[in-house]
Amino acid sequence: MPAAEMLTERLRELLRLPGDQPLGPEDLIGFLQRFRPDGLALADLFAGLPQATELNRRLATLYDTAGDSRRLEGGQDAYFIVRNPAALDPDQAAAWAEQWLRSLSELAHSVGAADDVPHLQTLPQVRVLEGIAPKQLKADLDEVPLYRTLKQDGAGWTARMTGEAGVVALLAPAFYYAACDWALRDHLLWPLYAIGSPLEDPFAPYFNLWRHGAKLRAFSNDRVDVYLPHRR
Repeated sequence: MPAAEMLTERLRELLRLPGDQPLGPEDLIGFLQRFRPDGLALADLFAGLPQATELNRRLATLYDTAGDSRRLEGGQDAYFIVRNPAALDPDQAAAWAEQWLRSLSELAHSVGAADDVPHLQTLPQVRVLEGIAPKQLKADLDEVPLYRTLKQDGAGWTARMTGEAGVVALLAPAFYYAACDWALRDHLLWPLYAIGSPLEDPFAPYFNLWRHGAKLRAFSNDRVDVYLPHRR
């Protein structure tokens, strides 16, 4: 049985869908949240895939990093949020941000999208700050190409990649809605993309920042601001 077909059956079982109900992307919104705090029920999700061990390791790290979704004041987090991240040295944060920007440029070049990233030909300045990250406006997507790359362009580049395309297409909605974050999604699914790529995981430095509660912002094309949580 093809990998995508086997995975579809496992997803249907986990979702307890009726036999005559097709599996659609909307069924996978909030899928990973159903299995918090530990995700142990997903241990066999990738059974039969050569990448199963690494996919399971990354998924386990996601659950371990975000922890329990219940809030002390009541209610639950709708997404995977790192509530109590470990402290991060600003110099290390800057190094990871620079590494991720370089990796994005390499990814774009590897899939023939070099023309999309003229603003990454010269590495933007990285500034590390502490505190709550300001919100970016929708207008920034049009006015700041660097922000558009961080927010959405890379999702189109990974979509061009070969590998386990059918499996990726099935899982992409569930993993995107873990935090409404395409870069987090593609780090978790990178073992499937990597089949058709010469690159090391371009999203590993991004995940390192995410797990420490860092937020990236770009209000111009020549600088990325990395906001770290207040130190306690």
